[in-house]
Amino acid sequence: MRSCFPSAARRLSALLSVLLMLSFQSQAQTSPISAYRFTASQGTFTTIAAQGLGSVRVRDIEQDENDSRLYALPFSFRCGDGTYTHFSVTSNGALQFGIAAGIAGPTLSPFSDPELNGDTGEASYTYFGTAPNRTFIMEWRNWRWPRYLGGGNPPGTPSISFQVKLYETTNVVQYMYRQEAAVPAPLTNLGAFIGLTDGSTSFLSLGDASAAPVASSTIRTSTITQRPATGQVYTFTSPAPCPAPAGLAATATSPTTATVSFTPGAGTAGTVLVYGPTTVGTTPQTLTGTASPVLLTGLLPNTTYSVLIYGSCGPNYFSASPAGLYFFTPPVPNTMATWTGTMSRDWATAGNWSPALVPTPTTDVTIGSATRAPLLNGSARVGRVTLGSGAALEQAAGSTLALNGDWLNNGATLTLDAGSTVVLDGDGAVTLGGTAPTTFQNLTVGNQTVYTDLAVAAAVQVQRLLRTEDGAAMTVPATGGSLRLLAGAQVVRDPNAFVTGPVTVERAVPAGRTLYAPPVRAATVGGLAASPGYAPVVNPAYNTSPTPGTVLPQPTVFGYDQSLVSTNTTALADFETGFYSPDALTDALPPGVGLRLDVPGPATLTLTGLLTVNTVNRTLLTRGTLPQSGYHLLGNPYAGVLDWNAVTAAATTTGLDAAVYAYEPAGVGAGRYRPYVNGVGGSRYLLPGQGFLVRVSSARVPASVSFTQAMRYGDYYAPASPPAAPAETRPLVQLTLATASGPADEATVYFQAGATAGYDAGYDAARLPTAGGPALAWADAQALAISGRPALTAADVTLPLSVALPAAGAGTLTATRLLNLPAGTYAYLLDAQTGTATDLARQPSYAFTQTGAVASARFALKLTRTQVLATAPAALAGQVALYPNPAHGTLWLERPAGAPPATAQLLDITGRVVWRQTLGGGTQAIPVQGLPAGLYVVRVLTATQPPVATQVVIGQ
Repeated sequence: MRSCFPSAARRLSALLSVLLMLSFQSQAQTSPISAYRFTASQGTFTTIAAQGLGSVRVRDIEQDENDSRLYALPFSFRCGDGTYTHFSVTSNGALQFGIAAGIAGPTLSPFSDPELNGDTGEASYTYFGTAPNRTFIMEWRNWRWPRYLGGGNPPGTPSISFQVKLYETTNVVQYMYRQEAAVPAPLTNLGAFIGLTDGSTSFLSLGDASAAPVASSTIRTSTITQRPATGQVYTFTSPAPCPAPAGLAATATSPTTATVSFTPGAGTAGTVLVYGPTTVGTTPQTLTGTASPVLLTGLLPNTTYSVLIYGSCGPNYFSASPAGLYFFTPPVPNTMATWTGTMSRDWATAGNWSPALVPTPTTDVTIGSATRAPLLNGSARVGRVTLGSGAALEQAAGSTLALNGDWLNNGATLTLDAGSTVVLDGDGAVTLGGTAPTTFQNLTVGNQTVYTDLAVAAAVQVQRLLRTEDGAAMTVPATGGSLRLLAGAQVVRDPNAFVTGPVTVERAVPAGRTLYAPPVRAATVGGLAASPGYAPVVNPAYNTSPTPGTVLPQPTVFGYDQSLVSTNTTALADFETGFYSPDALTDALPPGVGLRLDVPGPATLTLTGLLTVNTVNRTLLTRGTLPQSGYHLLGNPYAGVLDWNAVTAAATTTGLDAAVYAYEPAGVGAGRYRPYVNGVGGSRYLLPGQGFLVRVSSARVPASVSFTQAMRYGDYYAPASPPAAPAETRPLVQLTLATASGPADEATVYFQAGATAGYDAGYDAARLPTAGGPALAWADAQALAISGRPALTAADVTLPLSVALPAAGAGTLTATRLLNLPAGTYAYLLDAQTGTATDLARQPSYAFTQTGAVASARFALKLTRTQVLATAPAALAGQVALYPNPAHGTLWLERPAGAPPATAQLLDITGRVVWRQTLGGGTQAIPVQGLPAGLYVVRVLTATQPPVATQVVIGQ
């Protein structure tokens, strides 16, 4: 026999075997009370006091009808099938074993009768000797029997004394007796029991109190009216272990029969065979006898059976630790069907098969070379599928071909739509093999109701989705079979499903910088050498060189260590110092840690190892004190898609900013980090093999994050058509900066209760420095790519922008998203250099030229409820001149002679009026000395004409 269960199924099978055993053993024991050996003898009764032994008085029972509390035994004592450490006693002449309060064991009855009364006597216990040969004594001395003596006995005269002795190691039980002066009377009230009891079915009872009574395990005598003689000794010895059978073996000989063989136990021991399906609630069957082998009949096809075997030495007296195993009955053989394509290509047409039928779950299908190849639309379920050399099979969009048995491809041409699925979910062992490789679009293993143990015996590739359901196991051997997840493929697995063995995972990347993370375990840097288009190069000299960019050979693989950031010069130079080269190609690639790979052209990154399925912890993430400190290069450790919202929401994510930064290359030497935070920005979903940056929130508190299976996206994720995000309800403005060619950059601001005007770890994302493209950021205390701000009110909001171009020249700022602004709110793009204010709702794009690469004080976004920056007609605007611009000390405003009276106002960037003057025609000085440097607006108001507004820059 061989196991064809995954580990979870094997554990369940073992559990069911235990349940099967327990259902049989509910009345079975390996050392039952009923099997104890009894002997009667004579001895000398000596009281505890006469032996000079110290004792413990048990006053609880020195009154009629009373039980004692629980007392500790001086040593552990085995009685029946249990080992006990405590005991209690009754005034009625019984001792009961216990483990602790409320957990009762067998009862010893040296002389048990409700008519016993200890109000004239003394109860005590003691022990003597040294371990492991100590003796325990419990004594009832001078007890009256019956409780109210008649027959002329003086009142209070005792009738009997007796003891229970327990012997350490041998576990022998012994009773001893002494008759006292009073003769029991009247006899009609008497009915004593002498023996041992363990529950309601296992007991040993003496038939009388004579010198040679008979002990019975079937007749319980509670009518003894005489006292045992003085010096009478009754001894009970536990039985020897019942010999166990050996060599148990079981083989299914057909779907409904099996043969079980064994070697009986030694001596006269009999054999009990217990068997039954492992299905919960099934009643087991029992066979007795010593003949081997045994033929089991009437079994269920395609069923797992458990078999247990015991030695039997008497009623409820069995061998310990029964041998057990399980076997499988095969299913009823399937029917066979061969594709002919006589009538059409339709899979579901009976005339296309020989014999003429539509295959069912009990049909094994063979497809060979035919003029018309089968086309599957919809769903079909069959037994086994065998594809011959030269055969062809096509699955249409949305079709599913489910197999209860093996998939054997010996050279067929498969045309499988991207939306088609093959399901391998047979109960038990299933083979995915044949002599030719198979590429599936979507492959599902298991179906949550059976235990599929899939053995990969050929080269298998998955293009889109590999799904493993509850209870499924997919085993990839080191040789003779392989599993490759092609670029873009993903794995969705149930927590109780397993893929074992080496798996090759691909990720397609363009030229340029790529952030990568190993989706497999037990891999090294050198493992990436199998990647078409990419060769890993390491050079530890890079890490110590004062000019690392000139080191040869230049590394193509880098880690990131924020502790290497030790300068505060320019943001890009500071940030880049965190990258370092691994020491050797043999360096391990731990799951959850990211790499930077410099790829010269389009490449398919390829790595082979064991799929990561366990929780991955990254702890003790720290942050320095410099502006670019605190970033860590992590990565998705799984071959499935990671949901960043689930990561940030987890209680195990502590001390990290909520933003995640993915890199988008734009060729060699160019690209940008695109952040995502709080539902804003890039994608919340991180693909297999994708690395990313995170930032520790505080230099004082280390951070940690745990990646778990529960954080994975539960279906196939299509990057080109991601799942729809919830409709955005917050006010939001997204600006994009682009040049005539090359990549673009973006900056987003949104407004939400809970956010503040400062940096918020849960709402904001920094603008990470990059080279080779434009850079747009909100010019806060630190440059932000995403800025979460407090909820909008009626007050104006002005947000300065940092605009950087790769070189001096032309650029365009575009409002790509302008959402949910309150009614009456205007969004203006302010240009301090030209003095213009562009209404982004009317004109989303604004073209400009820039003489320098960086403009940090030129542009701003203003949200206002008033048209403070409305633009006058060109003819009117031309009648107002302002100079110099920028201004220092004095700004001059000039209007034509004879111009109508007007009011001039100077407003700062928040809209606050800082100077006002009534004007006529001619030239007017505006004093600006002492005003803070920055962007201002001069507004000229007349009674009959539209206002004229011009932006000016005031310097120090």
